[in-house]
Amino acid sequence: MYYISENKTDLENYNQLVNIGEKYNGTTNKWGEVVKHFELELYAIIINEKYTSNLEVIENLNGWYDTETTK
Repeated sequence: MYYISENKTDLENYNQLVNIGEKYNGTTNKWGEVVKHFELELYAIIINEKYTSNLEVIENLNGWYDTETTK
């Protein structure tokens, strides 16, 4: 499950919330990466079940990657 938003900052803030809550720090110890849809102005980040948000939820990122450039 992923949170999605048209505003990348919303997802960066969620990532920071999880990082602080889980006491992650540094560049290699973080919750996740914000992923941009290859065509649309949409961003996504994987959900941590311990931290909720009012952001929209999707099941998976099927169709988020350009199949021509990810082969």
